[in-house]
Amino acid sequence: WGEGIKEIGDYAFGNCSSLEQKLILPDGIAGIGEGAFYFCEKLQGAELPKSLNVIGKQAFYNCTGMKGELRIPGTVSEVKDNAFAYCKGFTSLVLEDGIQTIGESCFYSCSGMRGTLTMPDSIHSVGNSAFSGCIGFAGLRLSEELEKIAPNTFSACTGIQGEVVIPDKASSVGYYAFYGCKNITDVTVGANVQKMNEITGYYYYSSFEGCSALKTIRFKGLTPPDLCRYTSIFTTLPALETIYVPAGAWKAYSDSYGN
Repeated sequence: WGEGIKEIGDYAFGNCSSLEQKLILPDGIAGIGEGAFYFCEKLQGAELPKSLNVIGKQAFYNCTGMKGELRIPGTVSEVKDNAFAYCKGFTSLVLEDGIQTIGESCFYSCSGMRGTLTMPDSIHSVGNSAFSGCIGFAGLRLSEELEKIAPNTFSACTGIQGEVVIPDKASSVGYYAFYGCKNITDVTVGANVQKMNEITGYYYYSSFEGCSALKTIRFKGLTPPDLCRYTSIFTTLPALETIYVPAGAWKAYSDSYGN
């Protein structure tokens, strides 16, 4: 790389199928443009500099040969839509503190990533389907500052086990947010969640539909979250045994959801 480069432009190396090496970007680069490494299927990893501020849409889309850890530095304020979609070769993901926004389908079907997906509390927005199909993650820790759980965010993340805690800051949980997460056993719904199964268009699906191992749901809010029309929180939950609600709130929940 030459000195003084500040940005990799849109589609600069898109479809460069002969790039068969680990990508190491030098300090000083502040932006990676839209589709900059789109379909570079032989890239063998990516090392991103601490000077980086933004990763553009589809920047590494379908770079299927990636290997090892992907570390997004905290200097990056936004990782845009589809930035790493279909990058199946990465084995782990580190999101450093400082990242604020993760775009729609950002890590869609990055099925090789393992371990616990840990979101730093700097993240406040995660787009639809951002981690859909990331089947390798075994655990999930959400940012305490997350404002909502968008539709399909973690759908088909079949490896996530144990407890999932929806933060108190979140106001809604979208339809299919955790669809098919068949190894989640416990869910805690934050105190300020006002809507669940929140829909876009004409979809009428539960946030936790298909979570077949889910045994316990804990609601922290005194007021039951509103359900979007024609939906239930509890569909296709064959293992559900216990629902906890705050003291003094049982009647409100019973009236809203039935016995």
